[in-house]
Amino acid sequence: MVELILSQILLSVGVGAAGGAVRIIVSSLRRKQLNLGISWNSFLTLLIIYLVIGALSGLLLGDAGKVMSFLGGYAAVDLMDVYHKTFVKKKVKIR
Repeated sequence: MVELILSQILLSVGVGAAGGAVRIIVSSLRRKQLNLGISWNSFLTLLIIYLVIGALSGLLLGDAGKVMSFLGGYAAVDLMDVYHKTFVKKKVKIR
């Protein structure tokens, strides 16, 4: 019984982390298409952060199934990416 619950938890975490990994790959491909540079240091840092965020959201949605865990991992990372872009915006000077 305990092994079954533990395996379901690990599966949800893994599928959510996979959703986060797919999100950073999609983001990197989009940056490459726009001819924006990709820093490998920031890519690896974001990959680790996105894997953790995806794993946690996958764990939260684990009862809903594998597909929801994957989509939850992808959507949570997408949401964090939007928050990051919102707070990093440059200030515009008004004369």
